Amino acid sequence: MVFGDKTISWAEVLKTHRTQTAVQFQSNKVFSIICSPEQNKLVGERKIVYSIPNKKQYLKLIAEMKPCIGSTDPVNFFIKKDKNVWIDAGFYNLISFIESDSYIDFVFEK
Repeated sequence: MVFGDKTISWAEVLKTHRTQTAVQFQSNKVFSIICSPEQNKLVGERKIVYSIPNKKQYLKLIAEMKPCIGSTDPVNFFIKKDKNVWIDAGFYNLISFIESDSYIDFVFEK
């Protein structure tokens, strides 16, 4: 899977993302997400499935993300390529989620 050759540093990610937590919210909307291919499903350049463990410590995050489904506000994704090497994958819209006992998969598309 190719997201382009242009890589950026963690410092550049922080200019937009502004936090070390995986999901950044602004005005109660998902603004940006940092993710690693090992923990999420990168289904080509047009679709990303962002997985969150369905555990007690993540329930607040899951509850905050669900109302954002169908929003017209795109989410900026940053994908970890290597230590301090990231790819700005661009903007995706949160379109749905799939819930299982162990994970909630949030589906994003360009």
